[in-house]
Amino acid sequence: MIESAIKVFRDGMQLCPEDAYAAKMALEIGKCYFDMEDYWLAYNAFDNFVKEYPHDEFVVDGMIGIADSLF
Repeated sequence: MIESAIKVFRDGMQLCPEDAYAAKMALEIGKCYFDMEDYWLAYNAFDNFVKEYPHDEFVVDGMIGIADSLF
């Protein structure tokens, strides 16, 4: 089920990259990988989120995700 959620989020980001929800979808991808306990992919997803959306309101959540993935 988590794999299908990741696919939906990726498809949504590709269809509407400038949409306000694209950043949230990128963050959710990291959370999905974290829930799957694939911490390397979670780290990369959170890192990409922080780099791609540095001024997003959820950037702190992305940084926390990076730290949690490394922990």
